[in-house]
Amino acid sequence: MIYNPNPNNNEGQVNLFISSLPNPLEGTFDLSKCGKTEEDLSINVGYREGKKTENAGKLEICIAPWFLIKKNLSTTATYLKPIMADWSQEKVQVRIFWTGGCWDNLDSYDDLFKKDQKVAYVKHSSLMVCIMLPRETRPVAK
Repeated sequence: MIYNPNPNNNEGQVNLFISSLPNPLEGTFDLSKCGKTEEDLSINVGYREGKKTENAGKLEICIAPWFLIKKNLSTTATYLKPIMADWSQEKVQVRIFWTGGCWDNLDSYDDLFKKDQKVAYVKHSSLMVCIMLPRETRPVAK
């Protein structure tokens, strides 16, 4: 992800990498260097397993890989069973979910998913979340 406070240049730009998280399958990004973004936004890798007190007034964004949800469908990810029938790992390996941090109901979420989508974007203030799909699923430049 890239936080860019000035759209005219890269001054103050902050790059946030999944690979920099202590646990890339469950990590929460440190948005403290992203202006006031962390006041109303929380971004993590994984899926929502319950309400977090610290996110009560925030929008929660979860970047969830297919295999992680599939692995936990019979335990902590049961609320995501309805979407698995339409979600092919071969076409889309990652989905972006968002929900209100104050919501108790795990079924209350929305997600970004299109079967033919090559890039997923979520824009919030100066923070752009971009997920590129694997090279083999992207069109070849001619």
